[in-house]
Amino acid sequence: MKIEGRQIPPNLPTGLPLNSKWLSGDGAGAWFHILNCNNREFKIFNIKRFTPKGVLDCDRNYVLQQNAINFDLSKPFKFTHLSHGAKCKVIQENILFEFIWEELC
Repeated sequence: MKIEGRQIPPNLPTGLPLNSKWLSGDGAGAWFHILNCNNREFKIFNIKRFTPKGVLDCDRNYVLQQNAINFDLSKPFKFTHLSHGAKCKVIQENILFEFIWEELC
């Protein structure tokens, strides 16, 4: 067993969406939540990052870069490193998807 946030995720804080995903980190880790913005011109997703205790520390819209047609929010996926305010990475069915922050919305 490691310190909270390193390997074992803490309990999901009250108020966070139930489908939030935990990503362990060196210091603590973070909760991520992703929604499709339903933009027809671009593949835009809203991603929120929360502290281990559930405090919102990033809320931005990201453009899915490549393989956009293959990403499906209804299928299992996980956030991976490096995910931060400028870029988030997700693995689904052994495919790496990159979401890049762009001020479009």
